[in-house]
Amino acid sequence: MTHEPASDTRLTVDVSLTPAHIEDALWLTLRKHTPGLRFMPLTFLFAAIAPFVIATMKMRGYALPVSAYIFSAACIAYLFAVPLGLRWLSRRGAKARTDALRFVFDEGGFSVDAANAVRRLNWNELYECASTRRVWVLYEKPSVFHVLPRGGEHGAALEALLLAHVPPKRRMRDVLGWLSPGAAVLLMLLVATAYVLWSTPR
Repeated sequence: MTHEPASDTRLTVDVSLTPAHIEDALWLTLRKHTPGLRFMPLTFLFAAIAPFVIATMKMRGYALPVSAYIFSAACIAYLFAVPLGLRWLSRRGAKARTDALRFVFDEGGFSVDAANAVRRLNWNELYECASTRRVWVLYEKPSVFHVLPRGGEHGAALEALLLAHVPPKRRMRDVLGWLSPGAAVLLMLLVATAYVLWSTPR
């Protein structure tokens, strides 16, 4: 991964993408641009709390229908199935893919040279610029994007250029990469601890 500053306002970045880079971008895209998944943190929290609410009602003598227990089991399954399913889709989409690209950034926008096909995009045409810990994702539209690894010798110059040309309303940082089965277990433990503390007589 190299960069060549051709002028004060021009940056050329040669990129070799790995399947891990593409998987990271797909994982972000699936969560942020799939209808119904934008509110995933809220549904995660609801699915973690619901089984404890149902268990509490049972312990207090409420007569609960079978559907309540089915719903409780479905909530627990959701906490594990959705993150695993999204990760599987991301890995499947990125499997065995490597891409060598050349990005050229300037004051007007940027171009992408891939397999001798050049695509030019002006800054005002960029739908969104997103980032994870490992990659930048430049969206032409929600389903079309370009990926650049973060860091390396070009990292600081590229970040400064993107921050200068992409307005804040079209910049997005991934803050949901923590969503995983492990996070589901931790969330349920926190909810259980809060429940025990709340229900313990003082």
